[in-house]
Amino acid sequence: MSAARRVLERASIMGILSLIILLGNYAAGNVTPLDALPGMIVLWGIAALGLLLFEVAGIKGLPLILYISLLGVAATAPFSPFGPLLASLVEKVSFLSLATPVLACAGLGLAKEADSLKAQGGRMLIVSFFVFTGTFIGSAVIAEVLLRLLGLAAF
Repeated sequence: MSAARRVLERASIMGILSLIILLGNYAAGNVTPLDALPGMIVLWGIAALGLLLFEVAGIKGLPLILYISLLGVAATAPFSPFGPLLASLVEKVSFLSLATPVLACAGLGLAKEADSLKAQGGRMLIVSFFVFTGTFIGSAVIAEVLLRLLGLAAF
């Protein structure tokens, strides 16, 4: 499959997901789809541009999410001339509305790899447990230290 066809196919899938996100945003946050549409267009545009960069100038070994994340940070950064405008548009789109369909697609993608996951078996479960636990404890320690340094600790 050519790069142009892959980009077009993925961009159309992102368009369908965008509509689902707009409906989820309305159900969760009572923000009408028309109010959230400009922010969703901005998010879709950043993702589509990241996808295009990944396909055209992708450096081997760098994931697609890196391109999209860097573009999103650069587009909404305070030093960006459009940063405040884009941030104000995107803030009308709820994070949970974004996460739900994306996680559903990730689950479907993992379903294709079910045989590989079965082969990993208990090792994957044990490693995941330690990674999640370590991440949680590490985050809690960092938050506690910063809250104490700032004098905002509850006790």
